Amino acid sequence: MEFGVTQVTISNWENGTSEPRDELYNRVVSWIETVGVPVEAVPQQAVLADDHGDQEGASDLGWVQVADSKSKGPAAKGCIDDDDVLGLVPADGSAVGNLWLIKKLEARGWNADRFWRVRDRLLDAGTLIKGRGRGGSVRRRVTEAAEQATPLPEPRLRESEVSLYSPLLGVLQGEWARDMRIAPHQIHFEETAKQGKKATGGTWTRPDITAVSVRSFPHLPNKYLDVWTFEAKTVDWMDVTAIFEAAAHASRATRSYALLQVPEKANDRTKEILSRCEREATRLRVGLITFVDPSKFGTWETVVDAPRVDTDPELLEQFIATLSDAARRRLSEWK
Repeated sequence: MEFGVTQVTISNWENGTSEPRDELYNRVVSWIETVGVPVEAVPQQAVLADDHGDQEGASDLGWVQVADSKSKGPAAKGCIDDDDVLGLVPADGSAVGNLWLIKKLEARGWNADRFWRVRDRLLDAGTLIKGRGRGGSVRRRVTEAAEQATPLPEPRLRESEVSLYSPLLGVLQGEWARDMRIAPHQIHFEETAKQGKKATGGTWTRPDITAVSVRSFPHLPNKYLDVWTFEAKTVDWMDVTAIFEAAAHASRATRSYALLQVPEKANDRTKEILSRCEREATRLRVGLITFVDPSKFGTWETVVDAPRVDTDPELLEQFIATLSDAARRRLSEWK
């Protein structure tokens, strides 16, 4: 089968002096992709075989390939394609539209199918993350190394609240996890309140403490992933806002808790606040734990258990991408 396309015609396509017919152009590009020859190199690497005799190395399509083109296998082509797409995606983590990327790559001889294949491969590898916008968008996953290279100011947190994180984390990793029947090797905790300007999804989507766990159960055949989030408030800031924040976290987690510090002796106002918090936690399907001393599990009380929410896997994936490399390594070990 021959396309009836000359090297001069292809050169004109590249130089913009003539427009290819869509059907003919796509047939040429599709064949080029199957043999692993970059579209940009077609004029130098392929010529149309003439009708006067066979040319050495001519394929059944009537094309001649030079030796250099044969040295490029699928793996090398895949890397080049990845680099072409990544070269158009901002390095700072800003989102760019899929349709804009397709338009830019079509000017280089790509078609939409080729873009979607490469985009999906980069999403699966965790190099890119899906974003919002008309037609969809993608952005780079900003690595910890990049964040450390460009220090960003951390949000201002209440000092009294910050002082809770370490003792709460110690109890969560120890007695609380044991009480929940989660072994240390099944769960990973980290403090996530201090992440600077790292993109975590907007207002009320940055928990104070986050955990990821993978568990199996004696009578069930599968492993179960959970993403746990914890929002902590000191006794001075004890109100229903903590419940609403925990509910916001639940949009990208499977279990979310509000941790409220309470006075050792509750007065009527404290009881009223806690009663409302309990009602809202139950209604919004989040957990509520109260404590007097953050470091002493004996002062902790689970007022409402957090039910397991069947969260969209894509949202879980996006949230996990904001966690540390250590968290992602643990998850890869649990697969």
